[in-house]
Amino acid sequence: MEPGEWIADCVVREVREETGVEVEPGRLVGIYSDPARGHVVLDNGDELYVVIVAFECRVVGGTPRPDGDESLEVAYFSPDGLPPSVAPWHRIRIEDALAGREAAFIR
Repeated sequence: MEPGEWIADCVVREVREETGVEVEPGRLVGIYSDPARGHVVLDNGDELYVVIVAFECRVVGGTPRPDGDESLEVAYFSPDGLPPSVAPWHRIRIEDALAGREAAFIR
């Protein structure tokens, strides 16, 4: 998130920047803070801890395209047709979103 940015605005901006797709955030799927995956040390020595907030979003426009930095390919897949390269921690968030649970997952 950028300083002073609302979480919903961050979702819209990040999806647009990384995929070219315009979305409208909806239901909060979950909050993910795996200690084994979240610790990051930057080149300057600063340490941070990554917390992922996942939303179910509705596509409202845009043209799918990779940004060449954080995304090298952009494509739609059916849940049972995900490529093997999709990381296990991404699969968990996808499964949580498809569960349709009203309450957010906290993992």
